[in-house]
Amino acid sequence: MRKNPWMENSIKNLIPLSAANDFKEALKEWEFTGEVIDHQIADETCELCEHEELRYHFEIINYLKLNHLWVGSSCILRFQEIVVYDESGMQLTDARTRKRELDRALKDKQVDIALQPLRILWKIDREYRKYIEMSVSHFKSKGAFTPQNLVVLCEKMHKNDIKYQPSMFPVYLRTRECKAYLRTLKDDQLNYVLQCMSSQQRERFAV
Repeated sequence: MRKNPWMENSIKNLIPLSAANDFKEALKEWEFTGEVIDHQIADETCELCEHEELRYHFEIINYLKLNHLWVGSSCILRFQEIVVYDESGMQLTDARTRKRELDRALKDKQVDIALQPLRILWKIDREYRKYIEMSVSHFKSKGAFTPQNLVVLCEKMHKNDIKYQPSMFPVYLRTRECKAYLRTLKDDQLNYVLQCMSSQQRERFAV
């Protein structure tokens, strides 16, 4: 019989950290904590199946022995015995809702990462606090910052030497006003927005 490497690795790594000796029973002792790490680059390894080149880690914990593992989302979805709860504490059992919850946790983490530099800016620049709050409100409701927001925020972060990752600041370009605004920018201002735009956006709007 052909061996399944990821299953063999999963059994090898899970059993010693669990109370049960049967793999399926051991899986039932584990649950997703809601914690996610975005490593930005895909160079991490799943601590359960040992799959490599992961960008995201999801934490699972054994509620009996209090051990934890950082795994890929595919392992949580593949092993349905691993418990996943929604925000209200209800256990999710079907694949679709389990995946939706993992996606939500990942999005929340990415939002938190994106907002961290702006929290620093908010503390430093009292004059622009309301503008920062307004920009963040748009980001949370629409999932992106307007080009106008980004020009101001990026200039402020650059001026205060606050490090940020442009890829974490998506650009909202769904209105004529936002698209037209790009044509009015100076080269240095446009460069701030270009760094935040996806490759598809840059191609579509031929900026």
